[in-house]
Amino acid sequence: MTFPKITHYFFMAILTVLFCWTGIVKLQDNPVHWAVFEQAGYSRLFFHLIGAVEIGLALAIWWPFLQKTAWLLMGAIMLGAIGTHIKSHDAAWHYIVPVVVLLILLGIGRYKHN
Repeated sequence: MTFPKITHYFFMAILTVLFCWTGIVKLQDNPVHWAVFEQAGYSRLFFHLIGAVEIGLALAIWWPFLQKTAWLLMGAIMLGAIGTHIKSHDAAWHYIVPVVVLLILLGIGRYKHN
């Protein structure tokens, strides 16, 4: 296995863990995460729906026929996360994780495209 391929799978594993963790946290009604959604004016149903979608996407990236759609939806969720933090007037450090994840997604997309 080549270094780029190992790196690709490493970042896929990181994304899987991150998206599963954040999805589970949302489905468990974590008060810290809910506070951000509530402050932005979102419903609890939307909060849970995003959590379920995050878990689904974490699994979908491992199936080749779902990968492209999963990458695009993950990117959309990260853009939504950045927008939510802006809407909630959060401190700048709240943006770090969504921006880094978005950069990882762009890097994987570029690797897969070449």
